[in-house]
Amino acid sequence: MSIPIIISGLSVNIVNITDTIFLSHIGEIALGAAGNAGILYYIFVLLGMGFSSGAQIIMGRRNGEKEYDKIGSLHLQTIYFLFFASILFIGLIKLSAFQFLPLIVSSGDVLEQIQLYLSIRSWGIVFTLGNLAFIAFYVGTTRTRILGIITPAMAGLNIVLDYLLIFGEYGMPEMGVEGAALASNISEGLGLLSMF
Repeated sequence: MSIPIIISGLSVNIVNITDTIFLSHIGEIALGAAGNAGILYYIFVLLGMGFSSGAQIIMGRRNGEKEYDKIGSLHLQTIYFLFFASILFIGLIKLSAFQFLPLIVSSGDVLEQIQLYLSIRSWGIVFTLGNLAFIAFYVGTTRTRILGIITPAMAGLNIVLDYLLIFGEYGMPEMGVEGAALASNISEGLGLLSMF
């Protein structure tokens, strides 16, 4: 049960490392912008992660008690809550990027790249929190093998899409930091669809 969870955690980190590696070839501004934007983005992810962890614990308890019907309703409530939270978080991320960050980021070039990244990446919070809801379900019901398959596939897709969209290879548009954000959104969206 624990090996797929470890693989799942490594896969999420591979997505972040891949973005960093590819963007380092573009330049320091793109790399710094994506790194700083990622910090803001993950503040909101961690809020969702806290809720999904609590739901996972309760689902695990219900699974141990063999009250399977309660797991389904709890999972549905988790999806609803995280979906509505993600809509709120999209607004807060955009507000922060265009109202708060200009007060603390001194470089206009870095600020512009952060805003470009977050204008696309903010929409991915729906997929990220949706994935957290399904991860909580699969871990809570001890069906972690699914995570050991889907999350590495998601990370692999992100690597390919990063290469294509950041650098504009094989006829794709060269998008830089926006390509990294779009690649992450697409891979997480397809991961969520697979988990569903």
